[in-house]
Amino acid sequence: MSEESPHFKVLRKKLRKILIAYEKLYWSDVNAVSDDQMEESDKAEQIAEEERAFLEKRKSIIRNKVKALDLTQKNWDIFLAIRVKRICLSS
Repeated sequence: MSEESPHFKVLRKKLRKILIAYEKLYWSDVNAVSDDQMEESDKAEQIAEEERAFLEKRKSIIRNKVKALDLTQKNWDIFLAIRVKRICLSS
């Protein structure tokens, strides 16, 4: 996503700084890392990988569907504008 939007690029840099600070605080001393920390880390890594795979699969499915329907960005813009207007009018 960061390649697609400068906003996400900035957020990604901030998140990276936070992660580095966290790792320095809790993971810098290898001898102080507990088995519970390792287990929690392994679980978090597995969840992150599953989420990444899910998002990649979803993007692929959407792209294939868009391609099959021969939709363009202009079609999407019109469709989304109509939906937003309907939602606003019904509120």
